[in-house]
Amino acid sequence: PPEHLPEDLKNFIILRHNFLNPPVKYSRYVLDPSFKFATYLRHCTTELFNELVEVEPETWGVVMVLIILTRLFVMIPHEDIKLAVFLAKGAVLLVVMVLTRNKLLEIYMALLKPNGPSGEDNVPFYVQKAREELRQNGRVEEGSFYHWCNGGRDANPHEKLFWFGA
Repeated sequence: PPEHLPEDLKNFIILRHNFLNPPVKYSRYVLDPSFKFATYLRHCTTELFNELVEVEPETWGVVMVLIILTRLFVMIPHEDIKLAVFLAKGAVLLVVMVLTRNKLLEIYMALLKPNGPSGEDNVPFYVQKAREELRQNGRVEEGSFYHWCNGGRDANPHEKLFWFGA
């Protein structure tokens, strides 16, 4: 590139050249020299930016619940009651955190646990265990939460590792 161009423009020209004329040919197809590299980069970076910044509906729901709870907390007139609610909320969060941690450890151990000597070689332990339970019990009970949410479909062995089979 010429010397009098700004550094950003020089970098863009070099990047475009290397993109259109790669040093190692991975494919027999060649890009047309009129290829709009700037448009391609804008499309890719826009897509990446949207993936990074996009907030999922579940996150908005959690934020709304927290805003409502905060508003209710602020409306409590007595400081003693506010302190009690604050401590109770902390205790509930601690219990939920410990239960979630224990469940995740249980799932982790189930995923890593090797089969016994009588087990099938290429089947994970939790799949083998689910197959044995299915042989003994027949099918999942009709009243289970997962069964109800999914229109009567049984949970697969991997889904059964999680709460409510989800």
